[in-house]
Amino acid sequence: IYDGPDGSSIFDGWSDVGFVWAEAAKAWVGPTRDGKLRAIALEGTSLVPKDGLDRLALGELGDTFSAPVVHERRLYIGGVEGGVQAVDLAPAPGGEENKKVILWNAPA
Repeated sequence: IYDGPDGSSIFDGWSDVGFVWAEAAKAWVGPTRDGKLRAIALEGTSLVPKDGLDRLALGELGDTFSAPVVHERRLYIGGVEGGVQAVDLAPAPGGEENKKVILWNAPA
């Protein structure tokens, strides 16, 4: 019996800066050039999008971000306009979605 490789795609964003492991979310997380956060978790032998984090809006299509950094339960990403964004990676109480928090934005 031969089980051929699975060539299906679970990831459709491109990244210039890579991903980091976030223990609080139990997922690999990072910004992509479509302006979204991608959060990918391992379930069994499959990679799946992480509910509540995957596809969180960080910017717009074509935006570039700094390399992501995780400290404790937060992901920090430098934004295209010079600001720093933080995303709380721990599951929200009551099943609420995680929210993006802008910590600092450069003056226009």
